[in-house]
Amino acid sequence: MRPLLPSAGALAGHLSPHAAAELGLPAGLPVAAGAADTAAAALGSGVLSGDDVQLTVGTGAQVIRPVATAASRADAGVNLHRSAAPVGWYHMGATLSAGLSLNWVRQVMNATWDELYASAGQPGQALDPIFIPHLGGERTPYSDPALRGSWTGLSLADDRTSLLRCALEGTAFAIRDALDALLAGRRPPRMRLAGGGTLAAGWRQLLADVLGLPLYAVDVPAASGRAPRSWAPGPRAC
Repeated sequence: MRPLLPSAGALAGHLSPHAAAELGLPAGLPVAAGAADTAAAALGSGVLSGDDVQLTVGTGAQVIRPVATAASRADAGVNLHRSAAPVGWYHMGATLSAGLSLNWVRQVMNATWDELYASAGQPGQALDPIFIPHLGGERTPYSDPALRGSWTGLSLADDRTSLLRCALEGTAFAIRDALDALLAGRRPPRMRLAGGGTLAAGWRQLLADVLGLPLYAVDVPAASGRAPRSWAPGPRAC
């Protein structure tokens, strides 16, 4: 067995002649160790200290905070992972379904992504339905693969738009559950935002409102595929 490597970027070996021929590259090129997608996104966004918290929304959603030592918080449903940097770790709260649940809703309701995200701009009502997005179980904070989703509080007054909007809202509140477990009462002044599922302005604003934090979008959505760069302001919480 090969030994574990200390960090992403460490030398893992050299490109074999067979692989080089398939790729059209010279044999013997150094091959670096990679990183998990969330770890790479944190590195690409410049999330380096415990004051930095980042939300990434894609198929699922992850909220992360760097930590200096490997302290387990498994009892809160919070995962501990090695950083992609040479030193350090990060805690992560994760939801199984973010874009996954939203795509299911979109397909069931025969809606486009534009229609789904446009529903975020409609004002919510006190008696709107509640959408629970745990269609395939949930991670943080429940750690329960048997959880299932639902629409509750349906009435004759509800229409397609209200069902689409409450799907976004329910997904945002599931992310809030994971964030609250991660932060354990130590809320930062702001949070970074990344991921392909955060491009729609109305959806970003709804997330900011539900999370109760200003959100600052990194300057490209695919942070895991790039080197650290600056990040730019995005929508703020109301």
